[in-house]
Amino acid sequence: MNLTQNLIISALSFLGLFAGCPFNQAAGQAPATPTISFGSSAPLLLHFGYMAPGNTTTQTFQFTGQNITSNLTLTAPDGFELSKNNTAFSSSIVYTPSESNNNNEVFIRFRPLQANKGFGGSVSFTATGLTLSRPDLSGSSLPPSLSLDVVAWNIAWFGSTSNGPTDEDRQQFYASVVMDSLNADLYILQEIVDTSRLGSLARSLKNGPYSYVVAPYASLTTTNTNATWRSAQKLAYIYRTQLFTINSVRGFTNTSTHPNNYYNWASGRFPFLLDAWVTVDGITKRIAFLNLHAKAESGELSDYERRRGAAELLYDSVNVVFPTQHVLIAGDYNDDLDETISSVVPGFSSPYLKFMNDPVRYNPVSYWNTLRGDNSYIGYPNVIDHSIVSNEMQLDYVPFSCILRKDAANWVPFYRTDLTDHYPLQSRFYLRQSAVNQVTATRDPIAPIRWVEVLTPAGTEPSVRFLKNMSGPVSIRLFNANGQLAGQRQVTAVRSGQLVPIPRNGPGTGVYILSLTGKEGSFTTKLVLR
Repeated sequence: MNLTQNLIISALSFLGLFAGCPFNQAAGQAPATPTISFGSSAPLLLHFGYMAPGNTTTQTFQFTGQNITSNLTLTAPDGFELSKNNTAFSSSIVYTPSESNNNNEVFIRFRPLQANKGFGGSVSFTATGLTLSRPDLSGSSLPPSLSLDVVAWNIAWFGSTSNGPTDEDRQQFYASVVMDSLNADLYILQEIVDTSRLGSLARSLKNGPYSYVVAPYASLTTTNTNATWRSAQKLAYIYRTQLFTINSVRGFTNTSTHPNNYYNWASGRFPFLLDAWVTVDGITKRIAFLNLHAKAESGELSDYERRRGAAELLYDSVNVVFPTQHVLIAGDYNDDLDETISSVVPGFSSPYLKFMNDPVRYNPVSYWNTLRGDNSYIGYPNVIDHSIVSNEMQLDYVPFSCILRKDAANWVPFYRTDLTDHYPLQSRFYLRQSAVNQVTATRDPIAPIRWVEVLTPAGTEPSVRFLKNMSGPVSIRLFNANGQLAGQRQVTAVRSGQLVPIPRNGPGTGVYILSLTGKEGSFTTKLVLR
């Protein structure tokens, strides 16, 4: 082989075109993508419950890396620590590539140092070519005695002799086991059929005394004196009597003259309002609780349209009736908040988009369950049981406390077949977090505004572009999926075409809400940062 042939073969080898070339894989194929796997049984959320400051409790999870070529760093959020051996704990731990590409057990310790606070977030994985956040964590140093604990729960066809679980006595007993374990102050319930059994259930709970109220209407009936009502799925509340002074209970939006109001709310299953004074730890506040059971999904376009029409009327009605009051909207939404579960809708907008697009008035505290890819209806991949709070109620919300209590399925045998196909959704509120019951807030009308546009091109820092000259000031705020401020800045004079980076406290990825407020009005949008 002459010199020219050697040079040609060397060039081909370098380009990966020569069959015997040792560089063929490197040049002809992209490097294998680094990944982390957790196994099909790995939890999406690790819930640590209450822990007094300075005390600790530990849980574990496993992971396996593939194609990790650099050190892998795991970092825990505030209040949590990590360890490889359950002995040496720190806020972050590092695995070498050889360690990362094996099966690993991680010990997570909840160690709150501040009192009366909610802790949470996710464990972050970072390595060359890899950024991942999982699992989510939740814990609190706030004692249950100081918080208002609320559970929204669909107890499938509770007490029905013709639908749902076949053994009504067993279903009632299992419901009491779960509720005694949750020890909530208020249960917002859907699909209650036998009201006598509900009363028996309320009286049997160990942490009472509790009382209950049931909606005097249901689908296809506006009265509680006929057979239709007695066999129908009804909305109800069970509440701890020593904490609640009831102002009124009634249907909500049921008096609206909107032509499709009755039809949209599953033919008369209107939201059920509980308006009450609630006293916890010596603090009393008036709170409006709205119990929802929206139209179910059966694969028809009309199902989505009914949910959307009902949700939009609810949004308008709450704004008018409770403009400055603590409001909690919870229950079986029968749809998700990021996009609809319907497969027949042209487009993907959630029926509850108006609430999602208004972070000035509302915070969807259950949304982070959706973002982690969780599910609330057993056997279905989406979260359809949700909780949205008004901005006044948000001031009392314990961060990271709105979680699906999937552990309830471990407390009784045959949870799905003998009790219900929905997981309880729990939220906690610390009434001392806000100084007064009614909070004055600026409510600029939320409408499409053309004085700014959002730019998130790949490979560049996300920013907003102003479309006109403005004297300012303009406030730019970024909120994460848990409703917490993730970045903010204020700009003064800006010129048309000027780009302003979106403020971010760190390189976090995921779904955010971007809010701009200035002399031109307000602009709010959902933003996905990668």
